[in-house]
Amino acid sequence: MRNRLASATRSSFVRNLVTLFSGSVIAQIIPLAAAPLLARLFTPQDFGIYELFAGAAAILAVVATARYELAIMLPDEDHDAFSLVIIATTIAGAVSLLAALGGYMFHDRLSTFFGIGEGARFFTLLPLLGFWLALVQIGHYWFTRRSRFAGIASRRVVQNGITTGSQIAAGVNHFPSGAWGLIGGVIAGTATGALWFFAVARCDAAHYARSASHWQNIRRSALRYREFPLKNLPAHLLNIVANQLPSILFIPLFGPIAAGLYALTRRVLATPLSFLADAFTDVFRQRASEDYHRTGSCRRIFIKTLAATMLFAAPPFLVLLLFAPPLFAFVFGEPWREAGRYAQLLTPMYALRFLASPLGFVLIIAERQNFYLGWQAILLCATVGALCIGWTLQNATLTIGLFSGTYTLLYGWLLIAAYRAAEKKEVR
Repeated sequence: MRNRLASATRSSFVRNLVTLFSGSVIAQIIPLAAAPLLARLFTPQDFGIYELFAGAAAILAVVATARYELAIMLPDEDHDAFSLVIIATTIAGAVSLLAALGGYMFHDRLSTFFGIGEGARFFTLLPLLGFWLALVQIGHYWFTRRSRFAGIASRRVVQNGITTGSQIAAGVNHFPSGAWGLIGGVIAGTATGALWFFAVARCDAAHYARSASHWQNIRRSALRYREFPLKNLPAHLLNIVANQLPSILFIPLFGPIAAGLYALTRRVLATPLSFLADAFTDVFRQRASEDYHRTGSCRRIFIKTLAATMLFAAPPFLVLLLFAPPLFAFVFGEPWREAGRYAQLLTPMYALRFLASPLGFVLIIAERQNFYLGWQAILLCATVGALCIGWTLQNATLTIGLFSGTYTLLYGWLLIAAYRAAEKKEVR
């Protein structure tokens, strides 16, 4: 009986992983296939402004939910988990409205600071993208809890298809022109992804909404999982600020062209890798949570996931490490060769991040939020230090190299800490 249960669990893990992985691959083929065309339709400056916009919206999306969406996986009862969906969605709406007011009042000053005076109205649209990103995250965790991995995979394909198609249409027709085309495309795609989740989950919503929306249930869930806004929110905010700070500050520090080169590098490397890492993370998160709470250890699935990610990551990262500059020049055009040099320098960092992204969730399962918060603070300090040194020497390439070196070491440290936390310590 035990062997049958273990076999069923393994087959379920593999099946879910294949579903998410295949969906992620299809979803990422779309923007990767379109990247050479987009690189010829839009200028490096357009990409730089777009990266600033997307980075700021990503930070807002983290604040918008107070990280209550992470707790959706934890309650024993589904109606308690749906109370967290309601809490996170309500907070996201309120924060987005406040951000919209701030963007309307201060967009001129912000545009002057970032040196994009002609794009002042970009900042009025930030809350809109931030809100849709927040809803995508909420729906993602609810679907993961319900093991609806096919829905997660299909959402990724639809969202990326709408985003890329809209951006190509804008570039070909020059409407909206410049960075507006890239920004309008990502808003359209993200909104579609969020609405896709909620349209598919409408039966769940109807079933749980009545009991979950009672004030006592909401209050109890908010208090029970208050450590997520109190501890995990600051930690993840430090992480997202550290990761998005270069995108936001490259324009004022090094100019729009350097920012655009960095933006294309992230588009080609970071975005598809984050989606692929999510495929491993979603399945690992569910299985590791079950194993840890049932047996006190999730090291077996930790090692299994680490081996799978290493096997998948080795070939593409080795190619980038050796041949990124000529590859970028061939695929995107000679003006983008320098972006290939950026990619070459960043390859070790992205490799370690790809390994650490799914496995780092063990620290959440083991309630090691204090360590995670301290680690994120060090990551942010390393980012600020690299930006300061690069700006002082006016060398964007040096800044990229410093990012890669310090981040690689820190992600290695995170992997070691996650492995140690994957087994409960005995209380003596």
